[in-house]
Amino acid sequence: MTYPTDGLSWTGLNQLPKWQPVPITALVCGDSITAYYDTGLTLTAPYCVDNRDGTATFYRTSHSLTPGEEFRISGAPEQKFNLMDGVVTQVVSANAFRAKLTGRTTMGTSTTGATMYAPRRRSSRGWLSWVEERMGALFDSTWCATGGAVIAEITDLVTNTELLDAYDYGFVMLGMNDVYEGRTYAQIVADYTELLAKMRQKCRRMVILSISCRNSADANWSAARQAIHIQVNRWLYEYARVNNCIFVDTWRAVANGVTYVDSSATNPDMNAVMAIDNTHPSAVGAKAIGDAEYSAISSDLKVGAWIGAHNEQISTNAGNIFTDSNFATESGGVATSWASSDSTANMNVTPTVAARTVSANGDALGYNQIITLNYGTATGTASTRFRRNNFHASLVAGQQFQVSIPYSLSGAVGLLGVSLELIMSDGTYTYLVYGSSLDSNVDVMTDSRSGVLMTRPITIPSGITDADVWVRIYISSAQSVGNDLVVKMWQPVARMWAE
Repeated sequence: MTYPTDGLSWTGLNQLPKWQPVPITALVCGDSITAYYDTGLTLTAPYCVDNRDGTATFYRTSHSLTPGEEFRISGAPEQKFNLMDGVVTQVVSANAFRAKLTGRTTMGTSTTGATMYAPRRRSSRGWLSWVEERMGALFDSTWCATGGAVIAEITDLVTNTELLDAYDYGFVMLGMNDVYEGRTYAQIVADYTELLAKMRQKCRRMVILSISCRNSADANWSAARQAIHIQVNRWLYEYARVNNCIFVDTWRAVANGVTYVDSSATNPDMNAVMAIDNTHPSAVGAKAIGDAEYSAISSDLKVGAWIGAHNEQISTNAGNIFTDSNFATESGGVATSWASSDSTANMNVTPTVAARTVSANGDALGYNQIITLNYGTATGTASTRFRRNNFHASLVAGQQFQVSIPYSLSGAVGLLGVSLELIMSDGTYTYLVYGSSLDSNVDVMTDSRSGVLMTRPITIPSGITDADVWVRIYISSAQSVGNDLVVKMWQPVARMWAE
């Protein structure tokens, strides 16, 4: 779908196909901290091989990609392999795939490997994922974010990207690599000034995030570089204030009852729960930044997630192929057409339903599905699924398709993640689409929260023989007996539209 180049207008809105989510457009600029919005996968040797026919072969053990799937590459041995808009043209094997060497590329290269980002698989380590979950909608984003990037490289990428005339939002979080690779304050400010000028020409609302913390245990850390880090953040704050931009201080972002920065540390290191290493946020850290970001822009967002008060609002006439999404009937505490299944051995899982009420929920439409769980005597990471199977007969090849489900949770003391996963198969390929997929970090989340789980839109392939979707809840042993996690879900929506 080609969106109107003047941003969202009534003329453009009227051109959208029926049931299509109305796009909130964004220009997103950043390094790996931002790029991990999509699940990052490390390529395996020999990484990238030029086939000398305008294509390359990329290597990743068990890549799970399918023909037509988009991907991005950063840190490849040569710039020509750093595809920002890569599309799989051929699956060579479970460990290799091919794509055309065309379109935008990024400048940063490495001889020690490369990272592939998979846009169908939104990651819980992406701060923008948490913003979208709170919004109840996905941004239609132009991505100028890539691992290892410095500001000048992203400016070059923006310069060489065909941009809309006007974006609803511009997001930028950059400078970590500039600071800790030894650039001076003057160099960083000059580079940032050029990039921000380009972004402000295209973005109705600019959102500037401060450079998040860098642990003093990192090999590239020094007191002198830390001083520049703080000075650049203060400059970003002043720039945002003078130019009427939104500023988000990532150091003050809060999750699990603590700020991103450890206020008691000698040096401004991040709290351990916030990061997976000395630089990159864990899911907890990403949630903290995302929540701070959402709070900063929420006054601009006048419309929240679509929630029905009558079944007609969430059924066929509203474009939902799940026609029983009010959960009006159930069996054994599980809503009709759904199942509570795939629970780890020896964990405790109890599904129930409870009537929605105006006082508690704002409407009295049907029921909430409730999953109450704890670790029991399980081993390893424990998980359970609330799933709907075999709805492939309702899908139409060539249409766009997206699933979303509002949820809330409370009682978290050992929560590792909540993921929405769509799986389709045509007998040859398995098509995977994840919303906020669990990352490999082991930090637990302890906050109550609510939002909307969403998959990215996917074009329905021909010949689909199976389609399943589930919400998967992951917990650690900290979610022990007597400490129940309570997850509520309601009004799931699965909609198709013509591209």
